[in-house]
Amino acid sequence: SGFFALLAVAAILLPFLLIVHWLLPGDNGQAQRAFRWLAGVQIALLFVIMASAIQRMRLYQAEYGLSESRLYPTAFMGWLAVVFVWFCWTVLRGHGEKFAFGAMVAGFLLVATLNVMNPDALIARTNLERARDGRIFDASYLSELSADAVPEIVAGMPTLNPADRSRLSGSMLSRWSSPGNTDWRSWTISSAQARQTVSENESALRANCPDT
Repeated sequence: SGFFALLAVAAILLPFLLIVHWLLPGDNGQAQRAFRWLAGVQIALLFVIMASAIQRMRLYQAEYGLSESRLYPTAFMGWLAVVFVWFCWTVLRGHGEKFAFGAMVAGFLLVATLNVMNPDALIARTNLERARDGRIFDASYLSELSADAVPEIVAGMPTLNPADRSRLSGSMLSRWSSPGNTDWRSWTISSAQARQTVSENESALRANCPDT
């Protein structure tokens, strides 16, 4: 909860600074200079808070592994950092008309990067590597990830202990061994790949959970 409180502080400051800048009279040079100085101090303090938040999230990930609730806020924090740097480069230098477009482009780039990274596959791969190192591993959480994670889970399953292999194998068979919804409107590449992966490894998965 502490991380999300810090994240909220970062998200609130940006609209506050934009509103104050909008309210300032453009012909008052003294007010503009005071705003730039005070905004710079606020942003510098904000980056201290953001560094603390990122460090806290790194500790969570190091101790408990990666999850969606840790990955996405961290990515959003990275976007906020870029936006505030862009704010300093544009608004505080008298080029505020460029700020909105640059912030929007940064948001699109963040979404594109996350899609290329394939978050659920990254989460599965990261946590399976932790399991191989003998660290805390939550098989139940991995079993709830989307179809994107299935190839990574199946590939990494041989390195897990028997209990985790059984739990994950049972989940993979239950969720992805049936044809599923045949409506073409719900078809996705990731779900098709997940079902193909489970089908190709069905005998090994069933051997991992003999009671299934």
